Amino acid sequence: MVKTGLKTLSIIIILILILSSLTTLMANGVKSEVKLTVDGIRMNETSELKGAELRSHNVLYGRLIKQRRQVRSTSPGRALVVQRISGKNYVSVNLLNLTGSFNHSSSFDSTFYDLSFKSSLSGEGELTSTVNGSKGLATLEVSASTKGSLKLTQSLIVEGSIGASESLTGEGRMVKVWAIALERTTSTNYELLLIDMGWPLPKTLAGSLNAEVKALSSINGFFNVTGDGFFEKRSSSSPTGNYSATSEAYNVTLSLITDVKALSAKTTTMWYHYGYGSIPTINETFSGPDVNLTNYLTGEGYPYEVNGSINCKGPLIFQPATL
Repeated sequence: MVKTGLKTLSIIIILILILSSLTTLMANGVKSEVKLTVDGIRMNETSELKGAELRSHNVLYGRLIKQRRQVRSTSPGRALVVQRISGKNYVSVNLLNLTGSFNHSSSFDSTFYDLSFKSSLSGEGELTSTVNGSKGLATLEVSASTKGSLKLTQSLIVEGSIGASESLTGEGRMVKVWAIALERTTSTNYELLLIDMGWPLPKTLAGSLNAEVKALSSINGFFNVTGDGFFEKRSSSSPTGNYSATSEAYNVTLSLITDVKALSAKTTTMWYHYGYGSIPTINETFSGPDVNLTNYLTGEGYPYEVNGSINCKGPLIFQPATL
């Protein structure tokens, strides 16, 4: 009995060692692919590295895959990493496209039904990170990109619903954030871009963005912006109608809150700006059954505060901007 027990214990230890792996890639020009499968859960990861290294620790249990990973430059380098994780009725595709000096770490726990993903990125150069998840007919995506410096955290949760978020501080010639949330009958989109136009004002963007698909498609965020050129787009679509708005401003220091929601029964959009100087020029439209609306706002203030909302459920109700 003792010998049999020792033999069983040895087999278990060997199995754990086989299913737990540490991968390190360091090279000036290397391509790799890693595939993991257990109990219907799949992970496929491709990477191209130059002047960078990738370290990953993968653990496979009977019904679970865990990964802890780091991608960092060893000198000004480049890393292109695409990761695809899938289970029952869900898929997550996460992209890193990094050139310069960078340090990225991520982790995920995936079961047959659920996924939890987290990542953080800091560095300087041309940096882009995208986190995408879908379950059934619902899809979410949050992304950030910069030509300059960036500190960024991102997360994705896939359970009964899908939620994604990102927080960042970016500075440089260009900083961009965007998000997408959609399901069978509704969709929302958001994009914010800050660019350098050669003026001496510092170019900084700091804030957070959240997206969710449950009984609605929703994106909301808060940002502090200083810079030459500021451009914002937001839109929502539902069976009730379609809403879209654009904002732009130059040589600005402002704070803004954005909230875009789309439901099968109504469309709601709220917006808020605060700052000094020129107000971001706002053009917005709404179109639905027997309803068409356009609104335009511009001006300046020291300071200024602008807010407004549009709701549509049955007859159209519009609250105009205040200045």
